[in-house]
Amino acid sequence: MKFTRRTKVVAQRPDVIPVVNVVLLLLLFFVIALRFVQEPGVSIRLPETSATSSARTSPYPPLIITVTAESAESRFVAIFFNDELVDLRRLGVMLGESARQNPFRDVVIKADKRAAHGLVVSILGLAQQAGFRNVRLATQIPESTSSPPR
Repeated sequence: MKFTRRTKVVAQRPDVIPVVNVVLLLLLFFVIALRFVQEPGVSIRLPETSATSSARTSPYPPLIITVTAESAESRFVAIFFNDELVDLRRLGVMLGESARQNPFRDVVIKADKRAAHGLVVSILGLAQQAGFRNVRLATQIPESTSSPPR
């Protein structure tokens, strides 16, 4: 005697709720983790001016020189070349090497508004002696305390 088995294949959809839970937990993890990542760098206050200059003239990323000022927390002036702490002599050497590689890059000097004028002029001279043609001083637009009349 032959028995026949009656099996019914039921098509079930995959359960997406656990997948959504995992995705949301990963999203929450990355959002919380990114809040603890801090931007490296130094805190400076740029001089303010309402004058604007033209945009970058070079398609290459600019070289950034940052100059801090003496403060209550820090009794010394620091010079950073692309986020690397350097002294004036080393800065001149590094600018010379960079100019030999690509003299068409822009150089941006971000000097604290309390930094010594003589130091900023010396750095400007080093960049020009190295062979860079486009040396700029970074500034910020002042925040107006009153709204303009309409």
